[in-house]
Amino acid sequence: MTDVLQMMGRAGRPQFDTKGVALVMVEEGKKNFYKKFLYDPFPVESCLAPRLTATLNAEIAVGTVSSVEDCLGYLDWTFFARRARMNPSFYGAKSSDDGDIADFLHKTVLDCIKELKEDRCIVSDNDCIHLAPTHLGVAASRYYLSPKTPHQMEKGCKESRKLIKQMYSSFVPDHEVVDNINRSMHPLAFPGQVEEIAVASILYALSRTIEFAELPVRHNEEHLNADLNESLPWGPKVPLVGDRRPLAVQEYDEDVMAEPFTK
Repeated sequence: MTDVLQMMGRAGRPQFDTKGVALVMVEEGKKNFYKKFLYDPFPVESCLAPRLTATLNAEIAVGTVSSVEDCLGYLDWTFFARRARMNPSFYGAKSSDDGDIADFLHKTVLDCIKELKEDRCIVSDNDCIHLAPTHLGVAASRYYLSPKTPHQMEKGCKESRKLIKQMYSSFVPDHEVVDNINRSMHPLAFPGQVEEIAVASILYALSRTIEFAELPVRHNEEHLNADLNESLPWGPKVPLVGDRRPLAVQEYDEDVMAEPFTK
């Protein structure tokens, strides 16, 4: 319908024409559909679905929701649930029947809970009846992050630590590595290359989080990114830093410069 309205807007342009005529030719069965939407406003639908997991995580983090039943009660009062009853096919429900809507909302909640558990934002008992937040879930809620981001950061930090320890051990005897990393509270005296790898790997882990997935890379901007890369100390694939080659001469697919994470 938006395409039809856009084409109609091309007829009778201001400053060029005094009037315009638009003729819509459709099969008889769709005639009333188009007549209705050409003159009536479009229904407003809920945008909660892609944000529901983060919304429930926030409610669990602050303690207003602590069970599946709480989640269902919360969801039942939303515009999302109201519109699912009015327009079930748009949201994926079988029908507007009370039983089908109840099954749809229940499955929606369980899918969100499963995702939050996979991202280590919540913990629950075996039946997922009682829900409790984790430190990752609280962090996601407090800083308005995607529930996936803290878990990604945690994994990135662990990978960075593993890489740092691996590189550090190549410069320092094993017994000194163990003593410095596990026992001493003094700052590590990293060799220059290890310190560079440490910073690069942490920045790489942060920039690969889902928060940047929708960062726009505009037309030809991948070429600007490639040019910028030539004057930076690290290439686009920091995990390869351990191969001891200069980072600026790493081999990589040119498409990586068009990724929002690289930008």
